[in-house]
Amino acid sequence: MKSMQRVYVQHMEVIELLDAGEVRCAHAQAVQNAKSVEQFAHDSSWRVAWQMCGLKGPLSRRRFAGTAHELEVAADWVRAEDEILQRTRSTHRSNQEEEEKKPPKTEEEKKAEKAKREEQRKAGKGRSRGQQANDEF
Repeated sequence: MKSMQRVYVQHMEVIELLDAGEVRCAHAQAVQNAKSVEQFAHDSSWRVAWQMCGLKGPLSRRRFAGTAHELEVAADWVRAEDEILQRTRSTHRSNQEEEEKKPPKTEEEKKAEKAKREEQRKAGKGRSRGQQANDEF
């Protein structure tokens, strides 16, 4: 059935060329169509045979639903996202490596940080979040 659909497409191309008054082109297309049908008769495959007629494959699936320009834009977008993710991951890894290189905090440093957090918490107690936010600016 698919072979008949391919031959139909070939015949319709010749008819369209004749309707457009392009007799020489129609004749040349008919010759190429005959060659492709003969090739199909030899190996029972349209893979090579269809290439001989020079027409777009009627049964081939489109690789992308949009236009070539839309495909290019989408591919650029995906490429940019991948690049950003890669940069983010490498930056994250660098930060982790730097943290690992730092010597561990002493007990005194830990106590000082804890006291600072406690002081900040007390300073903010009894005040609204809006007032606290204003203090930061």
